[in-house]
Amino acid sequence: MREMHAVDINCIVSELKNLPGARVDKIYQDSRDVMRIRFYGGSQGRAELLIEAGRRIHLTQFRRKAPKTPTSFAMFLRKHLGNKALTDVSQSDFDRVVILEFHPLRLVVELFSRGNIVLLSADGEVMLSMKKGGHGRVEKGSSYSLPEPPGSPFGLSGVSELRERLGREDIVRSLAVDLGLGRLYANEACISIDIDKHASPERITDEQAERLLAWLDRLEEVIADPEQPVIYRDERPVEYAPFKLDSMEKEPETSESFNQAADLYYSAEERSEIRQEAEEVKRERLQKLEKRLHIQTTQLSHLTDTSDKLREGADMLFAHYTQIQHILTGLSDVQPDLDTFERLASQVQLDAQFRAYDPRTDTITFLLDDSKISLDLGKSLEENAGKLYTKAKDLETKAEGAEKSIALTRMEMKRAQRLEIPAQGAPQSKDRKREWYEKFRWFVSSNDFLVIAGRDAKSNEILVRRHLERDDLYAHADIQGAPSTIIKTEGRDVTDATLLEACAFAVIHSSIWKSGTTAADVYWVNSDQVTKQPTSGEFVAKGAFVIRGERNYFHNLEARCGVGWYDGRFMCGPLEAVAEHCEGYLEITPGYRKKSDVAKEIMQRLDGEKRNADLDQLIQVLPPGQLAIRS
Repeated sequence: MREMHAVDINCIVSELKNLPGARVDKIYQDSRDVMRIRFYGGSQGRAELLIEAGRRIHLTQFRRKAPKTPTSFAMFLRKHLGNKALTDVSQSDFDRVVILEFHPLRLVVELFSRGNIVLLSADGEVMLSMKKGGHGRVEKGSSYSLPEPPGSPFGLSGVSELRERLGREDIVRSLAVDLGLGRLYANEACISIDIDKHASPERITDEQAERLLAWLDRLEEVIADPEQPVIYRDERPVEYAPFKLDSMEKEPETSESFNQAADLYYSAEERSEIRQEAEEVKRERLQKLEKRLHIQTTQLSHLTDTSDKLREGADMLFAHYTQIQHILTGLSDVQPDLDTFERLASQVQLDAQFRAYDPRTDTITFLLDDSKISLDLGKSLEENAGKLYTKAKDLETKAEGAEKSIALTRMEMKRAQRLEIPAQGAPQSKDRKREWYEKFRWFVSSNDFLVIAGRDAKSNEILVRRHLERDDLYAHADIQGAPSTIIKTEGRDVTDATLLEACAFAVIHSSIWKSGTTAADVYWVNSDQVTKQPTSGEFVAKGAFVIRGERNYFHNLEARCGVGWYDGRFMCGPLEAVAEHCEGYLEITPGYRKKSDVAKEIMQRLDGEKRNADLDQLIQVLPPGQLAIRS
């Protein structure tokens, strides 16, 4: 998608001469570079002016959703320009600069290089700019100045002045840069007057120079009042101009105005970009789901295979009941060794091979019909078999949970495959659907486990009562004012890294972090150890729970916090997890700045506005208290 040339801007400004008299209704900043000003009243009636710094400015007929949260720059413009009348629209010295005047203020739109939008006071001082930089030109309070313009290609006195202006090595680049025509119109000039575009300006004849001057005169007349703007299409618009181009082979479509032609061209490109982004989101979503499904099916296969082997082992003990009972009795009063075992196995005609004896658990291991069997010598045969059946049953229960998770993943994959890609229509930014766990604090561990924590006593209560399931784990900092934290396992074995990250998460969102300390003792337990039932005489407050049995501690656990962009929203959690999942991220520490100020800096440094991020969502995921960004 090309940027507007000075010729295009001249045509746009000519058509905007009907806009003065209209008043500012709304101002939106859709992304880092794109801004819209909605006008009402005046001879134009309701109109919306779209500005993309460094690229384009035109009226737009396409509806776009307003951002949920206005940027600080948009708010500043609303404050100073809201309900003000537009008094003039002009182009600065045939440069890629448009000036919108709201007496006594001026809004300068820079469409060259990276572009910018700058609000100037009556004295020409910078009040605020959309972007910083510009070698100090747009520093707040400084006197605004523009770079030296290339000068107008019109009104040249004759061939001598034309030759003086053309200083590049070839004619097409001289026309594009030295005369400010831009690539499209420089190429059109060479084709229209039959000049080799690669020829040196010094080698063109006086007759060719005269034809070029005549072409420039005709161009000046056309762009002063573009009567028949055109747009060229393949499957979508590929070029637009204020007149039919000799450099394009296809027949163009005519447009009612040059603003409309520009709107169709850029909006189609915008739709294409939205479509590509949607396709990429869909592809990434499917890849993640396929990866999750592979892990889940592998886990299910492991669970079912292991449970089958355990049941086979228990069945085998009963199948060889007499022989194995004899061995257990024979080994009950002696120290097991290879000779003793083989002698007993031979006596009962049991084809078994002794493999090992573990004195710590008093367990023997041997092969029986090519299956490895372990027996606890301190237990009876029935107790050994019962232990195997119990383990098999536990694994089968986990397998049932894994099957449910697989079914849910497959449903998600079907939904993702049916996800509609935006077609040719008005550009719109769709609101992202919030997940159920976003009402709590959450993050995804580096090993892809969802970890959720409460925000307060009420949400702690809801989280544990409604969402703590049998296979989940529970973590809590060993201090008052810490959230209940759960690891959603979906029947998978939890890694040590995830345990550490979940416990660190409990510290990050605790009162101790808010006070400026980043380390604390944290424990984790199984879900069946968490209860609301107090012992006799004990009181359990709202949001608090009783832990039965042994706790697994991480003492003086140091918690480092990060925030980054993850799956269409900001994620805040242990630095290791954020670094694993987020392309760009920042480290957050306790500090002395307001959370809202830190959030705005994060938005700026992580291109939050460009991503259409929600500032409120970012503030919600950040830790409590005053914060700082580690440099």
